Amino acid sequence: MGILRRRLLGSMGRIMVNPAVLIPPLAAVLLLGVVLALPFLGVSGPEQRFVMKPGESLDSYLRIRNDGDRPMEVSLDIRGEVSGLVHPHKTSFSLDPGTSSRVALRYSVPALAEAGTYVGEVLLVPGGGVRTALSRLVTVTVAGSGEIYLYLGTGLNLVGWPGPELSFEEAFRGHPQVAKVWRRRGDGEYDVATHYPEHDVWWCPDPLFTGLETGGAYFLECESDVQLPIDALRSPRAVGLDPGTNLLAWTGPTMPVAEAFPQSSGNHPVDRVWKRNRDGSYSSMDYYPSYGVWWCADPGFEALEWGHAYFVEASEPTSITVPGVEG
Repeated sequence: MGILRRRLLGSMGRIMVNPAVLIPPLAAVLLLGVVLALPFLGVSGPEQRFVMKPGESLDSYLRIRNDGDRPMEVSLDIRGEVSGLVHPHKTSFSLDPGTSSRVALRYSVPALAEAGTYVGEVLLVPGGGVRTALSRLVTVTVAGSGEIYLYLGTGLNLVGWPGPELSFEEAFRGHPQVAKVWRRRGDGEYDVATHYPEHDVWWCPDPLFTGLETGGAYFLECESDVQLPIDALRSPRAVGLDPGTNLLAWTGPTMPVAEAFPQSSGNHPVDRVWKRNRDGSYSSMDYYPSYGVWWCADPGFEALEWGHAYFVEASEPTSITVPGVEG
């Protein structure tokens, strides 16, 4: 688990994601405390103390004030071991004299993260010649037993199924919060299986759609939050991508898009990767062959996360290897 922890924390240090994610059973406590104050810049907000479910993401915020008499540019950065756990909605903003701005923060802990305490800070750096920064201490304590859970939020979740092949009854036994499962067909249309709680049965017009396949991508519709214990896929698997839009289940550890799809200006079969956000919107990362780089306007999308699925646009047939999880 030491190698996995270094790999995960290395990936988290490179990304600003929101993700929803997976973790071993854990209880995470986040504590933010004021480190110092400035004459012209102030910070307030609710007490940041939470207990998180395995794989859970949660939202908080800070309110930043300009107590001075001139406009101020403020940049925000996440430092230390928590750099991959805290994801600000915006990283720079302007404040007029006497005004404030609410900065949303998204907290998430990957399901494969190891137990331990991670320390860092939210750093606020004002412009306009003010050299002293304002910071908030962040401590994330993760305690887990080594099991892996898939966390599903209320509403639709785009999931890459990382467990064994199971019927709907087996996969969701004891979890009636899961109401529907949607599967994308080759023609772009969807099959939907529905749970009828009064009879505790699942039914789909397609009699062949009766369960989940390892490495399958699905929309799971939940009536409330739920966490599923998963017997995670440990071995790597080869995945073929066809020209056009593919739905890819990511069953490996968190990995930057650039590593998952290594390309060059002369060999770039994958054009774009789409991630579904919790609010139902999508963020896309595009490959620019002229520069040989991947780029996304959303700073929160840089990596593929275990247990999630992504729409991948390919211009020609290709294949990739999705690694298995360790431990």
